[in-house]
Amino acid sequence: AGARSNSDNILELVRFAVTKHARGQGYARKLLSTILEFAKAQEYQKLQVEPARQYPGGASALMQMGFTSDNIEDAQALWYVNLEP
Repeated sequence: AGARSNSDNILELVRFAVTKHARGQGYARKLLSTILEFAKAQEYQKLQVEPARQYPGGASALMQMGFTSDNIEDAQALWYVNLEP
């Protein structure tokens, strides 16, 4: 996983992957939970991610972790989770 500061209050998740043989074992959820904890500790207001188009199940996994999407015309939807209490 890799992230970068997108603005003063948004952390952008730019890399996130679990190897094929480790999928379905909860590693992605644990890794994403750790990233969410880090973002909150650093006082970011949102964690944002652009899910890969080739993995349709990615949106479902993000929704299960509390992410939502605002569709932008002619662009792939960005998914984010608000980190404010």
